[in-house]
Amino acid sequence: MLETKAVFAIITGILLVFVGLYSGRSKGTVLIISGTFVRKKVNMKYFIIFFFFWIFAICVTDSNDLSNYRYAYNSRISHDKEPLFDIVRFFFHDQGWSFDDFKLIWVTLVLILLYIAIKKYSETPSAVAALALITPLTGFITQMRSALAGAIVLNAFSLILTGKKKDRVWYCIIIILSAQIHITAYAFLIFLLIKPKENRTFRTLYYVIIAVITLIALLFSTFYMQTIYNVFNALPISGNNAVRVLSYFQGEGVHFRYAFFLLCKHLFLFFLTNKACEIQIKEGHYENTEIPRYRMICEANKLMLLFLPITIISASFERLFNCFILIQYVVVFNVGNSKVLLFKRISWKKSLQSLMIIGILFFTSIELYFSSDDMVRILNSIQWPF
Repeated sequence: MLETKAVFAIITGILLVFVGLYSGRSKGTVLIISGTFVRKKVNMKYFIIFFFFWIFAICVTDSNDLSNYRYAYNSRISHDKEPLFDIVRFFFHDQGWSFDDFKLIWVTLVLILLYIAIKKYSETPSAVAALALITPLTGFITQMRSALAGAIVLNAFSLILTGKKKDRVWYCIIIILSAQIHITAYAFLIFLLIKPKENRTFRTLYYVIIAVITLIALLFSTFYMQTIYNVFNALPISGNNAVRVLSYFQGEGVHFRYAFFLLCKHLFLFFLTNKACEIQIKEGHYENTEIPRYRMICEANKLMLLFLPITIISASFERLFNCFILIQYVVVFNVGNSKVLLFKRISWKKSLQSLMIIGILFFTSIELYFSSDDMVRILNSIQWPF
């Protein structure tokens, strides 16, 4: 049952989403996907949305993830494989800071990085931020380690877009460092495989392989736990490492319906992003230097499909998509007129944004059905913690 303060937070969020989606073109934008940004004026709508995001993040005091973080913080329990997270957490703990004090600093850093990244890439940052308020909202608030690692990866992605070898080395270094906060960041080393030129034969073969593996994973989702235990019992893996890996697959409640939902959601976002990149490349609205970057984003979008099978098997790996979803929002909203068009003109160029909004609302409503208990717990925990 939602409490009054939770209903107030929902209403405020809905109003801010409408403000962000209908705010139009951000004045002062100079360069979009270039990895640099210059603004002549502050976008107040964008700032207000993120300010609400920050207040909400601070006031959420409980969830399944936050409960585990709070216990680990107060008990000074090490995460072992993520030493940078442990070093920072132990420092604040030993200085006598409460978990809420530590969380305040942490979520502030996460949201600052998100604020910079969206502003860096997007022509309409308020619209992208508005969709971020819908999803992946709680992923950047309650999943503390993966949230910061993802925000760092999101900013580092601009280094891949330059196409320079030196920047790729820096990207690799940043990813390795962010993996010391959350180990899943290593997965984004896959972006080092991005090449601006594409081989059509390889692309077809790639799609076929991904489709086959994903289909197997979808069927596998109905009985995956027993099979995983059997595999691990047959492998020469130490007990501690086996328990750590298995923990990502336990208690997820992933079954065929939810696995199928995740598949549809990410294929929908993949399709819209791919189409938006094609429009930008063909029509060349931006400088010639921007076209290769859209090609690279298109390739990154295709590489993200590699994470689909493992996400279908275990919803814990859904966090791998959290930061890239913001890139997908950016690309779609950078197409054509930046104002949201609700079917005023029926064409790919003019309807992509409408499809994105409707699709996100549809998939979010289904996702709330699968995770309603934790969402109610999050909303009812809203309070000023200091």
